[in-house]
Amino acid sequence: EIGALVLDPKLRRYGLGKPLSFVRFLFIAMYRDLFRDQVLAELMPPLTRDGRSRLWEHVGKRFTGLPYQEADKLSQKNKEFIISLFPQAIHATLLPDDVASLIGKVGQDTLPVRRMLEKVGFRYSNRIDPFDGGPHFESPTDDVSTVANTKQLPVGRRTLHSADEGAILRKETRRGLKRVLVALGRPKPPLHFQATIAAARIEDDEVVLSEETRELLSLELGQPVYVTEV
Repeated sequence: EIGALVLDPKLRRYGLGKPLSFVRFLFIAMYRDLFRDQVLAELMPPLTRDGRSRLWEHVGKRFTGLPYQEADKLSQKNKEFIISLFPQAIHATLLPDDVASLIGKVGQDTLPVRRMLEKVGFRYSNRIDPFDGGPHFESPTDDVSTVANTKQLPVGRRTLHSADEGAILRKETRRGLKRVLVALGRPKPPLHFQATIAAARIEDDEVVLSEETRELLSLELGQPVYVTEV
């Protein structure tokens, strides 16, 4: 299961949400043998302005006596109370129509996340979170496009101009250049993983980077790095 990712709204205009989300899949690709063959993402459903789940108030709260936020925190440490207090089946037809309609839906702030996950291969699994009705999206790990398209390439001898990299990071177009995540991992502590967003050109089975990117990651010429488009 990939963890929740919440980006400060003030920073969303910088286009950081997508690379922050995708860098997790790059990490999985680099250390594939450490991960299972299925990836799960739990998406946030519509909540009230004060953070309450209307579905929880009509179902979970009646069986547990706990408010949504308190039950959510408790479930992070102990899920036994869900099994012991919840019935084996809950008929959605017994719920008010406006509450039942929330099952499997995502909140407005989560719609871009759903579209992004669908674009890289995730699909709704017809399962929901028992607390708030938020949908589960899943994909075979190797079918996630970011995982499948990650390449390990040596750092090329040529250098990209910093102005071209700046244009790519601003999502402008430059012929032959791509907006990528570049990462390296080392097998021993203290550094297992480090990554940055950058501009790159793939040529002659090498990745050409700017001097700034090479300095940021302390890269040497010919050093292998992992690269994926973002």
